[in-house]
Amino acid sequence: MNTSHDKKVKIRKRSIYAKEHKTGYSWTLATVLGECLLKAEELFGSRDKNYTLLGIDYAKKGRSWFPGNCKHIIVQLTKSCLMDRQDAYLQLSHETIHLLSPTGKNSTNNLEEGLAYYFSGLKIPLLSS
Repeated sequence: MNTSHDKKVKIRKRSIYAKEHKTGYSWTLATVLGECLLKAEELFGSRDKNYTLLGIDYAKKGRSWFPGNCKHIIVQLTKSCLMDRQDAYLQLSHETIHLLSPTGKNSTNNLEEGLAYYFSGLKIPLLSS
């Protein structure tokens, strides 16, 4: 019998744990972020490679965080993304745009924010399944 706790653990595990298959590994949030970044670069141009993407964290607020003022970026998702894969995909695709031309600050202009909103609404095949 599956309990609510079991379902939550399964969703959480599927988001962060890569399961080995014959042809490689299952998709995790890190690999989904990579796919989003490839699509964003295809549509809008290459990202600024002077910044290093360190990975994904969870926090109260979804955002791009620049720890240490040294051109590192961490994508922070809200904790609801641990349980809701579609919300995680939405937030990841939104934050992807902020990775293209980062400023090192926690603020952005309206054009970039609008593009992030637009991009998060696109039907990227991987995210639609």
